[in-house]
Amino acid sequence: MQTEQYAVLAIVVTLAFALGTIARKVRMSAAVGYLLSGIVVGLLLRIPEDVVTALDIISEISIALLLFEIGFEIHVKNIQQLRGSPAYVTALELTMSLALVASAGFALGIDTGTSIVFGVSAAFASTVFTYKLMEEVPPTREDVKNLVLMTLAAEDVAIVVTLTILSSNARGPIDVAEIAVIAMAVSAGIYWGGGIILPRIIEGGESGLILLISYGLVAAFISSALGLSPSIGAFVAGITVSKIPKADEVMEKFRPVRAVFILLFLIFMGLETAAAMPGTLSHPSAIVMGLLIVLIHIISKGMATLIGGGVGLKYGIESGLYLSTISELSLIIAYTAVTAGTVEPYVLPAIAIGVSVASMTASFLVNRKYAVVVHLLRIIPRKLRWVIDTISLSIQRQSSSRLHGVSYDLFHIITHSAGEVVIATAIVLEVLRYLPSAFPAYKAVVLVAVLGTYLAAAARLIGRAVKASGKLADILGAPKGLKKIAEASVAAVIAGISAEVAAIILVFRYGEELSNVLGLNYSVLAPTILVLPLAVMLTTVAIATEVIKT
Repeated sequence: MQTEQYAVLAIVVTLAFALGTIARKVRMSAAVGYLLSGIVVGLLLRIPEDVVTALDIISEISIALLLFEIGFEIHVKNIQQLRGSPAYVTALELTMSLALVASAGFALGIDTGTSIVFGVSAAFASTVFTYKLMEEVPPTREDVKNLVLMTLAAEDVAIVVTLTILSSNARGPIDVAEIAVIAMAVSAGIYWGGGIILPRIIEGGESGLILLISYGLVAAFISSALGLSPSIGAFVAGITVSKIPKADEVMEKFRPVRAVFILLFLIFMGLETAAAMPGTLSHPSAIVMGLLIVLIHIISKGMATLIGGGVGLKYGIESGLYLSTISELSLIIAYTAVTAGTVEPYVLPAIAIGVSVASMTASFLVNRKYAVVVHLLRIIPRKLRWVIDTISLSIQRQSSSRLHGVSYDLFHIITHSAGEVVIATAIVLEVLRYLPSAFPAYKAVVLVAVLGTYLAAAARLIGRAVKASGKLADILGAPKGLKKIAEASVAAVIAGISAEVAAIILVFRYGEELSNVLGLNYSVLAPTILVLPLAVMLTTVAIATEVIKT
C-alpha cells in the first residue's frame, strides 16, 4: 500500500476515534462519530480508489459479522418470546411508518420505491444506542425493559427480512413468496446442520474464534448463493451458535474483532454519504424527508408501543421514548437498496441525517422522560386512554393464547415445507437440464433420482403436517373416539396448503422451464400442478368427513 493510502486511513481512523469520543461525551452513540469521520474526510480529501474498494469489501464482511452477533445476542431461547407483543409492536410501527412516509413522499414528489426505503428506515430503533440509553437512565419497571429489549430483537429479525427482500430485488408477491419459503428452508438447514456439527468440533481460544467466524461467513455465502441476502445466513448462524455452551467464551473474543469491522464499515458509509452529498443537495425533498423520518419514527413507535406493548398507557409511552432512536442498520438498508438499484445514491446521506438527528432527539427525550410522560398523559383525553388500554390488554391476552402459538407454528411449517419443495425443484431442473444430455445411458437413473428427491420432500412435508395436526385437533376440540381421523384430516389440510404455496411459486416462476425440460405442454402442466395438491387435500377431508358422519 502506498503512502497516500496509509495517510488517508490514518487520518480517518484517528478522526473516528476523536469524534466517537466526543459523541459519547454528549450522550450519543459512538457510531454517529464514526459515520461523521467518514463524511468529513470524504468531503475534504481525495480518497484513493483502492482504499474505497478495500473498504467496500470489508463493509460486506462487517454486515455479515454484525448480523451474526445480533443472532447470537437474541439467543435461541428468546425466539419464542418474539411471537407476542414485540412482534405486534414491530408490525404496527412498520405499517404506520410506511403509511406516513408514503403520504409525505407523495406530497414531496418522491417516487414510491424511494418512499418505501425511507419508510422502512424510519421503522426500526437502534439496538446499540437504546442499550446505552437504558444503562444511563434505567427503565421504571422490569416489564418496560423486557418489552424494549424483545422489540429490538424482533426488529433485528425484521431488518434481516428487509435486507433479504431488497438484495433479491423482489418485483411482486410471487417473488416475495419465493424469497420467504426459500429463506425459511435455508435457515432451517443452516440451523440444523450447525447444531449437529459445531458442538462436536468447537474449542476455546483462537481456533474456536476462527471456527465461529468461518461458520458465519459460510452461512452468509450459502444464503447469497441461493439468491438471498448474506445477512439471513449470518443471522441464523448466530442463533445456532447461541445454543452451544462453549460458544459463550469464544464470543467474548469475537466482539473486539466485530467492533473493528463495524468501525471500518461506518467509515465507509460516511465516505459513500460524502460522495452522494452533491446529489442530495440537488434533491432538497430528500433532506426534508431525512428530517421527517425522525418525527414519523417517534410518532409511529409511540403509537405502536401504546397499542401493541401490553404494558398500559403510561409505560407504553416510556417504552416508546427508549425506542425513539433510528437504527444504524438503516444505513445498511439504504446501502443495500442503492447497491440493488432500487433507489438513487442521494438517499443514503438523507437517511444518515435522520439517524444522527434521532440519536440526539432520543437522548433528550429519555433524559426528560418523566416530564414527557406526565405531559402526554395530561393532553390525552380520558376516553381515548381507556380505549388504548383496552386494546393493548386485549392484544396481550391474544398473543399469549394457545391458538396464537399454533398459528405461528403452522406458518413456520407451511413456509419451511414449501421452501424445501421449491429448492428441490431448482435442483431437479439442474439435473434434468445437464445430466441426461451429458450421460444419456444413465437417463433412467437420473429420473429415479429426481423422483426420489420429490418423494423425500413430500415425506418431510407430510411428517411435519402430521406432527402439527395433533395440537390443532386438540384446540379444535376433536372427540376422543374420532381424534385419529380428525388429525388425518387436519394433516391433509396443512400438507395441502404447503404444497399449494409451492405449486403457485413453481407455476409462475419455473412453470415454462419445467414444461420445456419435461417436454410437456405448459397449458396442461400448470393446471395440473396447481390443482393436484388441492384435489388430494379435498378428497382426504371429504373421506374423513364421511367417516365421522357414519
